[in-house]
Amino acid sequence: MKKILPLICLILIVSCKTAPVLKTENTGSLQVHIEDRLIPLYEGKADGPVEWDLPNMHIRLNLIDVPDGVNPNLQRLFRALFYDGMDPQDYADKFIADMEKEFRQGKEEFERNPDWGISVFSRVYEEAFEADLYTAQLVVIRRDWYEYTGGAHGNFLIDYFVIDPAVAKRLTLDDILKTEARPLVLARIEEALRNMRELKDGEPLTKGGFFEETVNIPDNFFLSPEGLGFLWNIYEIAPYAYGPIEVILPYEKVMGCLTPKGRVFSDLVFSR
Repeated sequence: MKKILPLICLILIVSCKTAPVLKTENTGSLQVHIEDRLIPLYEGKADGPVEWDLPNMHIRLNLIDVPDGVNPNLQRLFRALFYDGMDPQDYADKFIADMEKEFRQGKEEFERNPDWGISVFSRVYEEAFEADLYTAQLVVIRRDWYEYTGGAHGNFLIDYFVIDPAVAKRLTLDDILKTEARPLVLARIEEALRNMRELKDGEPLTKGGFFEETVNIPDNFFLSPEGLGFLWNIYEIAPYAYGPIEVILPYEKVMGCLTPKGRVFSDLVFSR
């Protein structure tokens, strides 16, 4: 997906050891909160093995928020959708404290099985929000989540949030797409998936490595200048090695399938 430059100021912060780093900058559009924390399994050398032998947990949070007084209803929606109703700083503080407590409970297992290796006990957690589009008429937020808890690889998810800021509501696919048009949209999606795997028209998707001969239209959707986009996360329709799978249908192929609201929003995005 081609990114639309959002009205947002990105801040790069790297922390040392366990010192918390949290910075907020008010750009007049969105606030950015970045937390980067490295937490060792032991709080000090005297508490365990030498420091360089310790597993650790690395937490990185890149959180966004609507500034106070700009759009209170949209701010409440952001916090309800993303941060369990809290402001980003309280969310970050609580989340990291909970993760640290759970992580340090693994000390006894590490001491029983030090030969398993540091990587088995080390942890990584990342959560990042990005505004792909942020206007008075439409907001599109992308959330990237990654977690590594040992093993061959980590797990990651991508979620999109399409929001009408005027009424502070997260839109569903039913707001954008006519119900009766779903079969045609699904046919367009499967055509795109076949092209992605160089399959012929009508060939089953399983021949291209997908789990089933057909797919469902995902609720994970977005609007971009290129068209109406859909995303399936790892394991949803194909093996891990395929990664997240994204299909974007050009608006000219789906314009007749959109609701009146969907056409308004597509015109807004397409014109940018």
